[in-house]
Amino acid sequence: MASLESEWREGEWEIIGEGGTKGDIKGFLSAINVWIYRPHVINKRVSCAVVSSLAAAPGEEQRVRLERELVAKSSNHDNGKDIVLIDEIGHIVTFIPSPAHFSYKFQYVPDVGGVNVKLGGDTCGKIILLVTASGTDCGVVHPKRVWLQSVLLPKICQWAESPLTTPTSNNEVISMKRYTSLYKELKEKYGPPLIKVWPETTDPYKFVYEDIAIATYLLVLWEEERGSAGSSRLQSFVDLGCGNGVLVYILSAEGHQGKGIDVRARRIWELLQPTATLEVAALIPSGSTRFSEFDWLIGNHSDELTPWIPVMASRSSATTKFFVLPCCTFDFDKKYSRSSCHKSQYRCYVDYIKEVSFAMGFNVMEDTMRIPSSKRICVIGQSRHYSPKDESSVERRRQEFIQSRCTKPSHTPDPPLSDGCHDDKWCDTFKPRPSIEPIRNCSTIDRSIQEDIVTMVTDAILKQTPGECIRLRDGREWNRGGSLSVSEAAATVGPVRLSLLKRECGGLNTLLRNHCQIFHVHKGSIQLRDWSKGGTEPLGPAASRKSRLWKESQSDRLYNTKLCWFHSSHPQGCPLREDECSYAHGKEELKERPLGSYRHECFEK
Repeated sequence: MASLESEWREGEWEIIGEGGTKGDIKGFLSAINVWIYRPHVINKRVSCAVVSSLAAAPGEEQRVRLERELVAKSSNHDNGKDIVLIDEIGHIVTFIPSPAHFSYKFQYVPDVGGVNVKLGGDTCGKIILLVTASGTDCGVVHPKRVWLQSVLLPKICQWAESPLTTPTSNNEVISMKRYTSLYKELKEKYGPPLIKVWPETTDPYKFVYEDIAIATYLLVLWEEERGSAGSSRLQSFVDLGCGNGVLVYILSAEGHQGKGIDVRARRIWELLQPTATLEVAALIPSGSTRFSEFDWLIGNHSDELTPWIPVMASRSSATTKFFVLPCCTFDFDKKYSRSSCHKSQYRCYVDYIKEVSFAMGFNVMEDTMRIPSSKRICVIGQSRHYSPKDESSVERRRQEFIQSRCTKPSHTPDPPLSDGCHDDKWCDTFKPRPSIEPIRNCSTIDRSIQEDIVTMVTDAILKQTPGECIRLRDGREWNRGGSLSVSEAAATVGPVRLSLLKRECGGLNTLLRNHCQIFHVHKGSIQLRDWSKGGTEPLGPAASRKSRLWKESQSDRLYNTKLCWFHSSHPQGCPLREDECSYAHGKEELKERPLGSYRHECFEK
């Protein structure tokens, strides 16, 4: 190995790029650490890096030596290895590919071998990128010159100016290499079958693959736990607030005994059973929510149950563990209110869940998961920080902590402290989620109020000057009007009507988007939709891929099933002829709208 490094150090180096930076040596090394430990953020063919330290070469103790294995994202690619030499005194970091791990599956030979990144000057100024003129590699470790020049170098210059203040890697609690391997397997095994039969209105590509990633994380965590304990018994689990049940289904299909509980059933549940045991129940923290027969309690976006899951785990048994992935911010009996304005709401909430977990007696671990979500920090309680003989004193502190966070009615005294095992309720003011999810998309607003708002906004748009006047194919002039901002539309509607939309998600913006036959809402600008070029009723940008495909397939069936607003309400009528418009020009043309349904196909469990 030493001779290999000497050969690369003594080779010819060619400068292929320089980048200006305001970063100092600390920022430079921070940027290099991203490239070493998190290469997947810029090299999309890499899933993760597994880095280990090597002993320093004789006489070069100031040089840090690392061995790095880059795990390929695709099963069509082999993993690559390289040696990283970090010279903090000389401000040079060198990457040397390991010949023993070359792969030629990529069918091309990159024009660079080793990579050398150097900080010019003592403090800041420029970063120089050098390469050797010879050598071949696998294409995963070191891409071609143009990529190094146009992507890597600018990124390192940028990162050097803004050193990371967050952890430098994901999935630190578990083996990332094992996670990547298992995720590939489960993604192919469960992804396509579940997406094919997805009956919900949500985007299956997001929710299915997110749950596969969470299941993979738990399976690797439990696999490593069994290895440490020398046990072959698969862990059992209960998923509290299980939602669509996909996580329960995958864990059960992989051999783990468990169940999911939620306040209401989902349409997909009937497809996941009997492999997944799914129950409908409203969980109220009490002596009845101790799950001593299960090893792990899971809270995946469990909303109002999130802070209670460490409590339930601590009171279930001395060996019960928990995993929570916080999302919506709830306290024990109300919405969570952060105490620090120097952190984000989400960061404060994760810290609070860790505080709760520690107060319940757990050694707390935090990890950043690799899932398609901005809320991806999980909190894990896998061991206790007290001995069993101290259980009674720890339980007293648990009760004191819960009482300090729950709302106290002014006319009632504090309830007496107890062991938390036989109480009917652990918090009198806790309210579970309603079993029927309220509809808050403006569709339940009184129809006459919706029509009034539409009329007021369209009148205001048509009065805008200068307006857009369109010459139609039949020679008519058609006034499209101008545009309004959402705030201008809100002023037009007035505070009384706006107050009726206050509890609706998105408010006025949602109501106008619901009337997409009439309005085009884009980046805060509201216009009348121009149908003079033809087309069918559009779907919003948030519509799922399945919704779009279904709507396109139903276009013929939906023809003339709605009245044309422009025909009856616009001063110049509809810009399309009767035979061109997808909407009915009069009630005599109106057809019955067909009921839409998704195919609930069976798949192998």
